[in-house]
Amino acid sequence: MRKFLVFLMMTAAVLFVAPRAQAACAVSTPMGGGFSHFMNCPDVNGLVSFAYQVSAPATVNAGTVPTACSAFDGGYCSNSDIGVNGDGLGSIDLDWGTGATPVFGSGVVGCPIDVSGTPQRVMVVVTANDGSGFMLSVHGTSEQLYVADAAFPVDATGALQSLSCVPGGSRPHIVTASPTSVTLQFPLPKVGTADRNIFTDCDSNSQAQFLLGAGFLTINPCADNFIAAPSNFALGLVYTSAQLCGDHPTSDKSKWTATTVRPDATGTATVPPPAVTQLPTCNPQILSTCNCGYIGGTLSVAGVEGGTITGWVQTAGPLAASPKATDVSAKLSGGVVSVSFRTTTEVGLAGINIWTSEKGKGPALVTSVAPKGGGEAGASYKVDIKRGAFKSGTDVVVETVTSTGERFKSDAVRF
Repeated sequence: MRKFLVFLMMTAAVLFVAPRAQAACAVSTPMGGGFSHFMNCPDVNGLVSFAYQVSAPATVNAGTVPTACSAFDGGYCSNSDIGVNGDGLGSIDLDWGTGATPVFGSGVVGCPIDVSGTPQRVMVVVTANDGSGFMLSVHGTSEQLYVADAAFPVDATGALQSLSCVPGGSRPHIVTASPTSVTLQFPLPKVGTADRNIFTDCDSNSQAQFLLGAGFLTINPCADNFIAAPSNFALGLVYTSAQLCGDHPTSDKSKWTATTVRPDATGTATVPPPAVTQLPTCNPQILSTCNCGYIGGTLSVAGVEGGTITGWVQTAGPLAASPKATDVSAKLSGGVVSVSFRTTTEVGLAGINIWTSEKGKGPALVTSVAPKGGGEAGASYKVDIKRGAFKSGTDVVVETVTSTGERFKSDAVRF
C-alpha cells in the first residue's frame, strides 16, 4: 500500500495542476514533487536554479522562472513544507507551462515535449548561495511527465530520500592563485555510481526504477539509456564573471564570459583571474555594493554544452577571503613554546612568519613556516619552538605573506 501511495502522489502532481495562460507548453507540465522537503541546501539568500532540455539547452529552458524554491509563497512555490529562506529546505517546483507573467517576464522558453508529442530529457541544476549543489535529470513519459521525484533515490520501501547540495556536487575549488592565473579543481561528473553527483531516473535506486520494478509504471523513462555511456558526460568550458559580492551570482551564462579553457581529465584547469571593475559606490562594509570575481564551469552531455553555470567559486574582491592566521594560541611547557593557528584559505599564500616582541628592541622574527598548500580550504598548524628562540619575548604574532607581497598579522597572544 505504501508503494502504491507513493505512485498516486507522483501521478497527482501531474494530473491535478490547473493549466496556465500563455504557457510555454500548451498545458501545465509540472516538475514539482512537492509533497515533502526533499532538498537540503544552504538557502539563506535563496537558491540559484535552472532547467533545460539536454539536447537543446538554448531553445528549451526555464528562462526567467526559478526551477527550485527555497521559501513557500503560496504561488509558484506551493510546497509549504519548505518553509522560509535560511531553514535549509527546498523543492523543485518548475512548471514547463509557465508563460509570460509580470513576475517572471518572458517565462519558460520552449517546451520539452516536441511537436510530435514526444517528451525529451531535461536537466536540472540547483546551486546554493555557497556554490554547493547537485544536478538531476528526468526523461518525461506519458505516465509521469517530468516529475523530478522520479530521479530521487528511495529506500527499500520506496520512501523518497533527500538530496543535498554538497561542494562535490558541482563547485570548483581553487588550488593556487596569482595575479596572472588561477588553477582550479572541478568535480568530475559522475553518473550511475554510489558517489554520483548527477541523479537520474535511470539510477537503480531511483523512484522511477523502483516503481517500474514494482509494476506501477509500464514505460521505462530510461529507454534512452541516458547513463549507459558515462564518457558522454564531461566538463564544459570554464567561465568568468564580475558580479556583486555577498550573495550568490546569477548562473545565467549571458552574464559570464567563456574562456577557451576546458578542464583536463582530472578536472584541473588554469585560467586568468576574472577582471573586476570595482563600483564607485563600493563600501566594503555593505556587501551588496561591491563587485567580486567569480570562476565557474558547465556540464557537457554528448558534446552539447549545458544551458547554465553549474558551480562557481569567488576569487577576488574586497570581500574575498585573505590567508590571515586565525585561532592563534601559544603555550609554554618544558622549555618548548607550542604555537597553534589555522588559515581559512591558503589561496595566494606564499609564506608564514612567527614574530615576538623583545623587551627594549621591538618586533623580532623567531622562525618561518612553509605553507601546507591547503588551497581554498585552508589548513591547521602546530609548531613547536624552543623557548630560547624568543629570547626576552613573551608573545607570539603569526604573519602571513601572499604572493603579491601583502602581509597580514594576527593579534598578539602571550605564553
